[in-house]
Order: sequence, then structure tokens, then C-alpha cells
Amino acid sequence: VICDGQSATLTANASGGTGGPYSYSWSNLFSGQTQIINVPINQSPANFIVYANDGCTTDSDTVVVTVQLPPVVALNFAGDSGCMPLTVTFTANSDTGVTYLWNFGDNMNGSGNPVVHTYTISGSYTASLTATSSNGCLTILPASAEVDVYPNPTAHFTASPGVTPMPNNNPPVYFSNQSLGATTYYWDFGDGATSNSANPDHHYAVVGFYTITLITVNQYGCKDTFYLKTTGEGDISVPNAFTPNANGPNGGGYNPFNSDNDVFFPFSGGVKDFHMMIFNRWGELLFETFDIKIGWDGYYRGTLCQQDVYV
Repeated sequence: VICDGQSATLTANASGGTGGPYSYSWSNLFSGQTQIINVPINQSPANFIVYANDGCTTDSDTVVVTVQLPPVVALNFAGDSGCMPLTVTFTANSDTGVTYLWNFGDNMNGSGNPVVHTYTISGSYTASLTATSSNGCLTILPASAEVDVYPNPTAHFTASPGVTPMPNNNPPVYFSNQSLGATTYYWDFGDGATSNSANPDHHYAVVGFYTITLITVNQYGCKDTFYLKTTGEGDISVPNAFTPNANGPNGGGYNPFNSDNDVFFPFSGGVKDFHMMIFNRWGELLFETFDIKIGWDGYYRGTLCQQDVYV
């Protein structure tokens, strides 16, 4: 049995009689012990008769050569494309029971039907299939469409400063975009604010820990994401002198932008919890507040305290 398009080697071996030497002739007019033949599919099965002669007698034998068609295989694949890693399913149909060996075009092989393969490197690939029937005949079929695997961008950035003091002027955090292969940027600053700038800056109004997210997208629509945490830190500055109003207490209310300096209060920004106590030199508590909007007006129990050093 041979496959269509293959050749067969026919060899005759005689024994007995006078012991030889033997001469051989064939029904297809070939003379010799061994011949290579090709049988067209439309002449299968073909009978070949060999005659062996030892000089006295002649004997014959017959060999039947049958030609098998290779399997008829169709690939159900119209091509695929996507970002790496890209997982593709290959499926084939055949008219006979066959085994399937796939070459995915990226130096990787697989077997079975259907078969799933993941491409991990960007590029264009052409897969091929070798289908083998039960009689060993092969059909090699390249895919008619390519697999295009697109590269991903690389998202990365740094923040300066990483820990941000938050006085009243609230300085910005600057973001340095170090991404590669991207055309579009989506920033999420972790406090509800967003940006599409390549190198944005952002002001944080509330003390806390923030996770900044950068999503980068390239021309193929492939994405990468990078995360970084930063901290908004409160700031406070305490003066060392003030001039109380001699006309009487005012309850400690103040305007931080007023220059009259008659209430003692800290300059602050981004402060969430506040507790201030004022003691005289003997350790006596003169004033206490948990409200950052209330300072000390210099009075204790309605009486102006003397000029002195207080803690």
C-alpha cells in the first residue's frame, strides 16, 4: 500500500531449483530483480507478476500495489489578531479519521483537533497543519490567513515628591511619564480626579494615601497599567509671639489672612486632627481647643494674661 504520488520498490527473491543464478522478468516488461514503480490512482490496485528462471524451470509470483488517497482536510481559520499574549483556536475538518500535527509558526508545535495555542511574542505568524490518515498518508496544509500578535505598551511613571506637604498653598505632585510604546494616557489620581496629559501634575486637597493609576494604550488598542502610591501629608507652623487685644477677649476666632496678630494660632494645611493646649511657666493649663479655627486670645478666665513665656 502506498499513498498517491509515492513510489514503491518491488524486489524479487528466488530460491530452490538449481540454486541459481536466477534471471527475473516482470509483467510490465522490466527485467531485473528490483524495480521502482509509480502507480496512478486511477490504475489502483495494480498487479505486477514476476518470473524467475534458473536456466531449467520458471516460477512466478504476483504482488498487488494499492494506492491510497491522502486525507482531504479543510482548515476552519480566517485569521486572528490581538494583543499579546494572544490565544488562538485552530480547527480542521477531514473526510477520514486522521491525526493532526500543527506548526504554529513560532517554533512551537501542537497536536489534536481543535487545538489552542497562545502566542507570547509580537509578530505575524502563519500556522500549518499536517494531517495523517490511518494508512499513513499525509496532507500538509498551510493556513490561508495570518495570526497578527500586537505588542503591548509599557506603563511606568515616577511622582515627585512622593510624600507631599500640604500647607495652605498646597504644592502640586509632578508625574514624570516614562512609558514606552504608548500613544494615549489615562491617569487616575486616586481622589476622583483624572487626566489625559502625558506628564500631568495634580494638587491633593486632603491628607491621605493615594494610589495613582496610569493606563497606557498604543495604536493597536493594547494596554498596560502601572500603579504607584503617594502620600498627602499635613503641615503646621507655630508662631512664637503675638499681641493680645487689650480691649477684651474675642473667643479666639481669627482670620488667617488678617495681620492684626491678636490671636495665637498655628498656620496649617491638610490637618485632620487638632489639639492645642497653652500652659504657663508653672504648668497650669490656661487654654485648650480641639478646633483648628479657634486660637488663644491671651485671656484666662476673662483676664488678660501678663507678658511672659508660655508653652
